[in-house]
Amino acid sequence: MDKKLKALATGGVELGIQTPDGTNVLVTTNVFVSWCLDAKIALRVADAVTEGRSVGLLIIARALKDSVHNAERSEVRQLVDLREPMAYVSFKTPGPHRIFAIVVTSDSKWRNMEEHCVGKSSHDSYAFTMIGWDHDEIKSHSYLSLIGTGCVDVTIPEELFAKLPYDWDWANHFFKTKPFDECALRRRRVLAYTLQPIWFAFIWLCSFVLVLVLSLLLFRGIDLRPIRNPFRYPLPMIYAELRSTPLFIEYKGVPLLPVLLCSPFALTCSLAVWYFFGVHVLVLLAIMLPSIAVLATAAIAFEQHYDWTSFNASQKKRAAQRLKKELDSLICETTGPKRPDVEKLSWSLKNVKFIALRTKQNVCKSFPT
Repeated sequence: MDKKLKALATGGVELGIQTPDGTNVLVTTNVFVSWCLDAKIALRVADAVTEGRSVGLLIIARALKDSVHNAERSEVRQLVDLREPMAYVSFKTPGPHRIFAIVVTSDSKWRNMEEHCVGKSSHDSYAFTMIGWDHDEIKSHSYLSLIGTGCVDVTIPEELFAKLPYDWDWANHFFKTKPFDECALRRRRVLAYTLQPIWFAFIWLCSFVLVLVLSLLLFRGIDLRPIRNPFRYPLPMIYAELRSTPLFIEYKGVPLLPVLLCSPFALTCSLAVWYFFGVHVLVLLAIMLPSIAVLATAAIAFEQHYDWTSFNASQKKRAAQRLKKELDSLICETTGPKRPDVEKLSWSLKNVKFIALRTKQNVCKSFPT
């Protein structure tokens, strides 16, 4: 292990992986990951929270491949709260992977920090690079401060991934992105086998009527492929190469028929709808404005006479006590190395999602990219 990787792996964050035999060879394409912190890192986290900074744990799963392009495409990121008992990590490709854990802080709000860490560009890739090309260093960013790091290597056998089903194209017809796992595909099948056949029947009927009307009006250049296969050819292809007909007079290449939409009759109807709708809005405002004025006056009076200084001081004191208790459970020297185990979680509303994810882990395999 080189110096960069060693420093990264021993940066104060220790990861625990859900494996049945204690090795780093996974038996599912999705795995639970837990963590604990070094005492010094926990102290720095406490200082950052006390100063009002946003603090989170950025988890990145990345394939260890020769091609940088493939490695970046395989990245899966998530920003989680350090107080969470574990995280659910998914993988896109088989083979060796490295899971990075980075404790990050920011002066901005959590939403802005999350957008910076896991936000994507228009090409469905992450907007900011976090991992170096050699998978052994973390890129620095002016918007983020890195408090601690850790990493662990795992291997995902190829046979764990799901095979593409026979109805892959049909189920994903209305979606620009591919489903990540079998659960996502099943949700798409609900649409594909209920509303989608009705939609295509409607589109075929509209295509047939449009072709019939254009033919009766003697238009030329009609494309009949959307009638033969509406699944493959969209309806606009019917008139994509349409040529004019003598039944319509054109002015500067524009048929005169759409001019009816801007006729005095159409404008009169629009003004009538706006007029009657506007009357109802005025009546509603006349009823609501006095109530809003009374509530606003009461809120201003309460804000001016309430002792907010003592209230804020008591809030900060309770938050500091709660933070100390939560951080004690995160320190490795206190709890020892953590291993994720959903069975040992206490019953609470925030832990219900991990029980649901455990069920998903058993029934939903990921699709390779």
